[in-house]
Amino acid sequence: MSKDAKKTLLTCTIALVLVVVSTASAEQRGRSDLWPLKRQQVLTGTYTGQLTSYTQDCQTVRAELFLSMPTPSRNMQRYTLKTTCIAGNQLNRPPRTITGAWDMDEASGSCLVLNFMDVDDPMVGPNIYGFAVEEDPLPSDHKHPIYVLAQDGHNCHSGRSPEYDDKMLRRVR
Repeated sequence: MSKDAKKTLLTCTIALVLVVVSTASAEQRGRSDLWPLKRQQVLTGTYTGQLTSYTQDCQTVRAELFLSMPTPSRNMQRYTLKTTCIAGNQLNRPPRTITGAWDMDEASGSCLVLNFMDVDDPMVGPNIYGFAVEEDPLPSDHKHPIYVLAQDGHNCHSGRSPEYDDKMLRRVR
């Protein structure tokens, strides 16, 4: 290979590396800017719908999820999740209520994650549900978009598999 060809190859390689690195860092910057803490405020409120249960003894639950933002006395976003088994072995059990912290996982896109450690079941946790945050396709009178939380495994790595197609929570207030 001639000296000029080597120089051209080296220059092209360096240019390609710079393009890839700058594109990746721009994507990373854009991704982390999707849901800054200030914007997460629009997700607070109450959501209802059906979910695939994170426990083995129930297949599907009716769920009511309340999301709140940090207050001066608490420094993290909190949630309260009330579930009632509607398919599986625990149909006659009373509703279950759990609380914990929630956060946004931008590495997986717009993923809202509910964190929970079950002291009675060490196999549960640290994340029990992951939700893809999507704009609600239903028409609304609101000036700003309304979001739905579409279940996507426990940490948004399922790729929205078909088992979760009807598992979503809609905001009610």
